[in-house]
Amino acid sequence: EEMSHMEVGGKFFIDKKTRIDTSLFQDTIKNRSIFTFTEVPFAPPNAAWSTFGQYTVQGVELSAQREVIPELTVFGGWTYLDNNSVANLPYVPQNAFNAAITGYLGKFRISVDAQYQTSFYSQTLSRNAGSTNTTQVNGFGVANARVSYPIPELGKKGEVFATVENIFNQQYSYRQGYPMPGTWGSVGLSASF
Repeated sequence: EEMSHMEVGGKFFIDKKTRIDTSLFQDTIKNRSIFTFTEVPFAPPNAAWSTFGQYTVQGVELSAQREVIPELTVFGGWTYLDNNSVANLPYVPQNAFNAAITGYLGKFRISVDAQYQTSFYSQTLSRNAGSTNTTQVNGFGVANARVSYPIPELGKKGEVFATVENIFNQQYSYRQGYPMPGTWGSVGLSASF
């Protein structure tokens, strides 16, 4: 499989506290090889490698970051993806949005982020002219939070942290029939030497 990636972008500083990033990109994939099965009644499946033509994904990414006060930063982003595949490429939502707020409360660093992406085709198929992907998963939004406290003895980036993923217990999946976990959390240590 060969992938050609082209991208052009820019980083713009509106003022000392505001940055906007933008990029346009295109990925062209050629000679994609997949493992296919052909089933015949009352016989073992016949498996073989198959190579198909090419497909292209084009996209735009825009994001903005603003330091509201020295202890508080906000971020927002948008990604748009388009593909030329008649077989509906899997795992490619047309639109994805994300937002985050990061700040400090004393020495505690608090981060809250959220993402939303539109529905997308989720079945892995050969992407050739003879097959189409009709299996879609719904769009979804997920929010997460992280709190950390620095521990200098563990290095420059040393910290103890706690996270909560999927705060609002959103039911979602990236593939039909395989749901992602509901609300869950973790506690840990990070060290850097």
